[in-house]
Amino acid sequence: MAYRRIGIIGAGNTGLALAAHLVSKGFTPLVMTRHARIVNMLEEGLKVQGAIQGVLPIHATTDMHKLVSSCDLLIVSTWANAHSEILRQIARYSDESSCRSIMVLNGNWGAYQVTNFADRLGIHLGIAESAGMPYVSRRNLSEKDINLSISGIKDSITVSQESTADSELESPLALLFHDIQYEDSFFATSLSAPNPVIHAPLCLLNLA
Repeated sequence: MAYRRIGIIGAGNTGLALAAHLVSKGFTPLVMTRHARIVNMLEEGLKVQGAIQGVLPIHATTDMHKLVSSCDLLIVSTWANAHSEILRQIARYSDESSCRSIMVLNGNWGAYQVTNFADRLGIHLGIAESAGMPYVSRRNLSEKDINLSISGIKDSITVSQESTADSELESPLALLFHDIQYEDSFFATSLSAPNPVIHAPLCLLNLA
């Protein structure tokens, strides 16, 4: 069964780049943000320049219930320290959720958190995460509008999943990226992401 609608949690650099990329490929994603002002700006049109260009209407909401009840694939694209709170919010509406899969963009152990979350609630979810960010982008927010500069989109993305490669998830990813590499373990994607490789040694060696 193909995914009907993709929800994106996070309206920062990566979340908006993913939303713009999906819209450019014919999808109608729903973006979750905490800020009503950003919702209004996105509905009026996200001004995008660089690898993707144009003024793209992006559907957005501040309502987690609306997101989980209308989207069957959720992609989390926030800071890693926000993952736990996001999962707590999703859990409030688990009885009404249409979500079948959750993917963490730039994993940082997010997939393990989702696995524990699903096990605790006794629900079955497709779970995946990526190694690193696939976009080089910057969001610019003013009092009047919001725009996004995408200076690069990676051709290749590395993804790990709970089990074998899921053709259901592979379908939207294949439209976005030319080359998808699959790893067998969440350890592979989380440990090969730039953040733990760069930041952890600096802290451990007291060089931060």
